[in-house]
Amino acid sequence: MAGVWMQKMRQVLVKNGQVVTCNQYQNAKDWLSSAPRGAYTTARTVCRNSVFEFESHVERLSESTLLILRESAGDDEDSYRYLTEPARIRPEVLSCVKESIKVFSEENPEFDGEYRLTMLLTWGSVNGKQKHDLFCHAAALPDRPSWESGDQIRAGILGQPRENAIAKDSEWVRQRKHLEQKMPIDTNEMLLADGGKLFEGLSSNFYAVKNGKVITADEGILKGTVRRLILKVCQDQNIPVVLQPPEVQDIKKWDGAFLSSTSRLLLPLTELTLYAEENMQPLETRKFEKDELIKTLDALVQREILNHSTRL
Repeated sequence: MAGVWMQKMRQVLVKNGQVVTCNQYQNAKDWLSSAPRGAYTTARTVCRNSVFEFESHVERLSESTLLILRESAGDDEDSYRYLTEPARIRPEVLSCVKESIKVFSEENPEFDGEYRLTMLLTWGSVNGKQKHDLFCHAAALPDRPSWESGDQIRAGILGQPRENAIAKDSEWVRQRKHLEQKMPIDTNEMLLADGGKLFEGLSSNFYAVKNGKVITADEGILKGTVRRLILKVCQDQNIPVVLQPPEVQDIKKWDGAFLSSTSRLLLPLTELTLYAEENMQPLETRKFEKDELIKTLDALVQREILNHSTRL
């Protein structure tokens, strides 16, 4: 879908089953930056009527809620324990997602693409009573860059890993803003490095390919739903996986590299640049040719997406 048409479409925000105004926000990221702190997750539809790894997203909301509550200390963990049980929040999440898609399709009748769904679970005390709010923001899923069509897909290396990578905490949306502001306009993602080890991107998982092996971090990252599918495909196809962070010093030895995320699925990189943090000057750039292993993985992941989706 053309970018101009996407800009004209109305986004939708549903709170506890009711539509609320969100025209003051440019997108889901802008809304999350202004919303109360909570557990969030970003999902996508498949064939417009299914959500990829829906159950995993429900589990992520519950798991992240538990981690945030424990980090905050106090007595909140007992008060909101029901929010940490996926089975108890699933009906509410499903209803909220359905309503947001329904309203979005009514507001944008000509839209025939996929939806990006951002869910946020918050909690707190109001007049001495504990309560929670569940939001679902619906927008058009952006077009995915096409490696096969010759699109240049670039990533940069800069910054430190997040403090609590396991929790999908909306506070991270605010914390990463300074890194996003440094990102060159023609760059798709910035990768987080520590001691020369590459962990993940601001909103994606990262992988290197070397000598027929897929190398990706397993600790200190948020393990995305697409990452889970990629690792399963590798296992099914007997493709070796090394679960450790790729190292910057090995960039020249890699056969290729790629990202994975909800919106981008498996996205091969054509270029990777290491930047100086103090002035954003490029220190080293590696360009990648099309790698057959990455091409095969991309096709297999695309084929499996629907099989890992829940019909609404």
